[in-house]
Amino acid sequence: MTESKDDENRDLMISYSHSDSSEIAEMLFEELTGYGLDVWYDEVDISIGDRISNSIDRGLQTSNHAVVIVSPSYFEGMSDLELGGLFKKQSRSDGKVILPVLYEISFEELEQQSWSLSDLHGVEISKDNVQEVASKVFQSIKDASEEQEVNLEDAPSNHFAEVQASFKDLADIEKGDKVRIDRWRSKDHPRNTTITVVEMTVLKNSQEYSGSNFVGTTQVQKIPLEGYISDISNKTTGSTDFELRIPRDEYDELPDDRDAYKSVF
Repeated sequence: MTESKDDENRDLMISYSHSDSSEIAEMLFEELTGYGLDVWYDEVDISIGDRISNSIDRGLQTSNHAVVIVSPSYFEGMSDLELGGLFKKQSRSDGKVILPVLYEISFEELEQQSWSLSDLHGVEISKDNVQEVASKVFQSIKDASEEQEVNLEDAPSNHFAEVQASFKDLADIEKGDKVRIDRWRSKDHPRNTTITVVEMTVLKNSQEYSGSNFVGTTQVQKIPLEGYISDISNKTTGSTDFELRIPRDEYDELPDDRDAYKSVF
């Protein structure tokens, strides 16, 4: 069951049309949660039996920003009503609320549909550049937060590094979860190989996991790696394989010498 966040501020919501941009919205949601952002997304935040209009109103009220995925069918039905609510919120705010993202529609076509929306700087999105757009959205939100003296934990995407990790058991983790790998094994620097998780903590619920701690050719590293899960490639009873997105400066501090990862007998 998803925990209710009605009374909390969310970083942003995603406004889109189900008719032609559901897939791109889901892809963007997964990328943005991979940055640790708290994203209101109807497929996650609206449950069976909820009143859709009330749920969207809560999303509008609690979200500091909104990614508006403008597609050919966006200005139909509920999406257009969401946009009206967002413009009201933007008029009362000193900062950026609406972040336009164009999907299969040109800026010229957008201007014919909504001059107000076309007057805001936006970016074009496709299935090939979702990661790039997510990075720009994150940076925009981070800049706005700094102007308002609100702290975000993360840095822009070029300050991140991806670590391939494998836990030799089933771990109850999802993309976007913040985790800390307390102890791990590796034959080399994590840029060159997959690390094996020995101890890990999922920070959202303080769930702790312990894996293989056998004596072998690689020593246990006690250098914590803390970040957000950006992808999960395998999750079975025998193994959970995932990518961990960590700050670049922490990544660069890991020893380059391969001997640093060898066991000493």
